[in-house]
Amino acid sequence: MAGLLAELKRRNVFRVAGLYLVVAWLLMQVATILETSLKLPDWFDGLVTALVLLGFPLALILAWAFELTPDGVRLTSPSAADSAPVRFRGWDALMLVVLIAVGGLIAADWFSIQRITEVDVGTAPSAAEPAATSPGLATADGAAKPRGGAVGNGGVSVAVLPFADMSPSKDQEYFSDGLAEELLNALTRLSNLKVAGRTSSFAFKGKNIDLREIAKSLNVTHVLEGSVRRAGDRIRVTAQLIEAQDGFHVFSETYERELRDVFRLQDDISTRIAKALELRLTGAASKRPKNGEAYELYLRAREHLHQRELSTIQTADRLLDRAIVLAPTYAPVLAAKALSTMLLSNAPGCYGDRDAAEALPEAKTFIDRAMAQDPNLAEAHAVLGLFLRNSGTGAAEAAAALRRALELNPNLSDAKLWLANSLGNAESFTILESIVERDPGFYPAIKMLASHYAMRMERESLERLLDRAERIPGVRPRIIAIRGYIALTMGDVAAAYRHLSAAAASNPGNAHIQEALGYTLLDLKEVKRALEIDAPSSRLSALAMRGKIDEAHEIAKRHLDDPKVVVAAVRALTVFERYEAAAALIDPPSGAGMQAFAAANPSAVTNVVLVYRALGRKAEAERALSKIQQLADTCRELGYENNPANLVFLAEYEALSGRLDEAEALFVRAVKRGYVGVEAAATALKPLQGRQAYRDAVAMMNVRIDEARKELGWAPKP
Repeated sequence: MAGLLAELKRRNVFRVAGLYLVVAWLLMQVATILETSLKLPDWFDGLVTALVLLGFPLALILAWAFELTPDGVRLTSPSAADSAPVRFRGWDALMLVVLIAVGGLIAADWFSIQRITEVDVGTAPSAAEPAATSPGLATADGAAKPRGGAVGNGGVSVAVLPFADMSPSKDQEYFSDGLAEELLNALTRLSNLKVAGRTSSFAFKGKNIDLREIAKSLNVTHVLEGSVRRAGDRIRVTAQLIEAQDGFHVFSETYERELRDVFRLQDDISTRIAKALELRLTGAASKRPKNGEAYELYLRAREHLHQRELSTIQTADRLLDRAIVLAPTYAPVLAAKALSTMLLSNAPGCYGDRDAAEALPEAKTFIDRAMAQDPNLAEAHAVLGLFLRNSGTGAAEAAAALRRALELNPNLSDAKLWLANSLGNAESFTILESIVERDPGFYPAIKMLASHYAMRMERESLERLLDRAERIPGVRPRIIAIRGYIALTMGDVAAAYRHLSAAAASNPGNAHIQEALGYTLLDLKEVKRALEIDAPSSRLSALAMRGKIDEAHEIAKRHLDDPKVVVAAVRALTVFERYEAAAALIDPPSGAGMQAFAAANPSAVTNVVLVYRALGRKAEAERALSKIQQLADTCRELGYENNPANLVFLAEYEALSGRLDEAEALFVRAVKRGYVGVEAAATALKPLQGRQAYRDAVAMMNVRIDEARKELGWAPKP
């Protein structure tokens, strides 16, 4: 062995090997840089690496067989003279310096990653600390508070951006989005790591926005971005984790896998991030399908479900049917199918017209199958909670299922939203605040939380919420609609009209916007223009104001599955004393039922009382009045009693209870706070019409309407 080592040394094999490795490493670094900067094909750096590796044994063979002499290259001499030890020469010194330098670069790179994680990993704020004092929280003017160092005490947070589709045919967007979403879900299991929500992160898809601006909008310390290139059954994924404050790459890796290894690829990347951030990956991954096509179908379906439009949900439902045939035991597919089945029903908050009595039991069978395959799948428990809420089983049972889902995945925004809806109390809004803190572009939560702030007349909190949401691409047009809803609630009808008109122009097919715009026009006494709005409930009310109650009633008969239309119809029929017809719309099973009235509009229950009293149904009238009392108590408990619309609701309750002085005082307060509602005198407040304070308040309201019309450039109306 000693002789062989001496011969290797004499023939300069070690020297050539060391020099070759140094040069090879430098070549691979240059290849990576050139591929990125010159936009060379993805295979360029791989080709260079392969050539370098193939050349290494050849270089060793040549070093053994040949040597460089003053007379040129010649075969290595086996003479004894040549076996003398070779002295340390200048070439050796240079090679040693280069080796030390390369080693230093590698060590520096490793140390830099360690330094980043040592600085970044802090102590997360305790739950008891006020949100306003949490480091890294956006201030009132929208700027991020100083973090201290890279992150300071605010902890580590990351936003996973959609991966770019670099495939030649550009047809793998669903796959790249699905991979990024799976990584996001995996990262939510990292202890002490805050992960920005999918809705907000994916809003930056395809936007040429600086990463620092994205991080500021999402209030995160790190951004994970990457690309996917798929060719046949092979995929190549590049992932980069970037420290947002200075743009430093915590790591950048490229992975190549067979498509069947996609789950291992996801695990590799998430584990690498965990190591880079010095955090611990916890929680068991869901069982995975053996069928790759089923997984692709699931990814496509999930992308369509996220869009929450009727047509996209229908597409998702069809894709899930195909996936279930290929992978009938894959729990996430079964849970997603349960969700699509419910969303296509006419249950509250859903998008379709399928009878809920038929759709909900079918959805439950898919939930049961998903639970049987994976009892710890968070999505299955979340959909169970939605099922329990929609089936009327009880808020407590629904909340328990949703809390279990959040135990399994604390960052599941849908489960949080459904829980907030199920509770309907002060905790609901704490939950909503936690959703928008993590996912500031999640529109359903933004809308609910904005309504909460408006009901409490918390204007500063409302503006902070909406200003932050408007930074998220694609959310701004929807925020304009929210501003319109809020302005209408607060009595600023001129602002409501401006916002809602702009929102309707950009999204003419949105029924909620059209409805709000129609009612705004009614409050502005523009009945003719309200009749032109494509919204059955406001059009029905406009017809009633024109005295065309029969036409209004016909609209209601065609839209019995829409509680808002039924509520408007009962109100109109009550004004015209068509109590029997109104009762037919209220009484279950053919009618909407009192619970539907309460859900659609608490104030609408006052009309139920009036109808039952007029028909001599005293016991039912008392039950309805008791329901109003519960709603009024909840209104006060939540601090909503200072909102103009709620003051009118409380005034109606007092009037129905025979306390007319209190009712009058509340109505006057409502008008002074900005209330505008041309139909107020036609409801439970009718007994106040002969009172002077009430008449003065109505006159004040009419003056405000004229001022709003003038602001919009319209002439006054009687």
